[in-house]
Amino acid sequence: MDEGRDVLGRAECLELMRSVRLGRVVFTWRALPAVWPTAFVLDGRSVVFRVAAGSPVEAALRDETVVAFQTDAIEPGGERGWSVTTVGRVRAVRDPAETARLDALFPPRSPDAASERYLRLDCDRLTGTRFSASPRATATPAPLAP
Repeated sequence: MDEGRDVLGRAECLELMRSVRLGRVVFTWRALPAVWPTAFVLDGRSVVFRVAAGSPVEAALRDETVVAFQTDAIEPGGERGWSVTTVGRVRAVRDPAETARLDALFPPRSPDAASERYLRLDCDRLTGTRFSASPRATATPAPLAP
């Protein structure tokens, strides 16, 4: 535990993730870090999100690509909040029955999004923190040494 921060357990991380619908996939694109905001659902202990087939994001997120997925909620004013991150390998959902089941968990696809497909990321490596502003967190940082 750090001043103003509490480390969250696995069950609490999963519960918090279920309370929001937007997150960020963090991956490498052309040898640089990339962040892609996306709607998601927590399906059991896996994050599931959609990508457009043939898109640069889909190309970067091939099966077994290691990614991070982060989601959070911060109160207005930024005084308190939480953040949860999971790291693992994405897998394309290929089974038509599973795709149909997932369709029921997401908002309907737009007519031009027929080529979207689902990717799944198991939450094997999960970390989270709950934080609040503290004197230490709001103090002016010390200058960096040259």
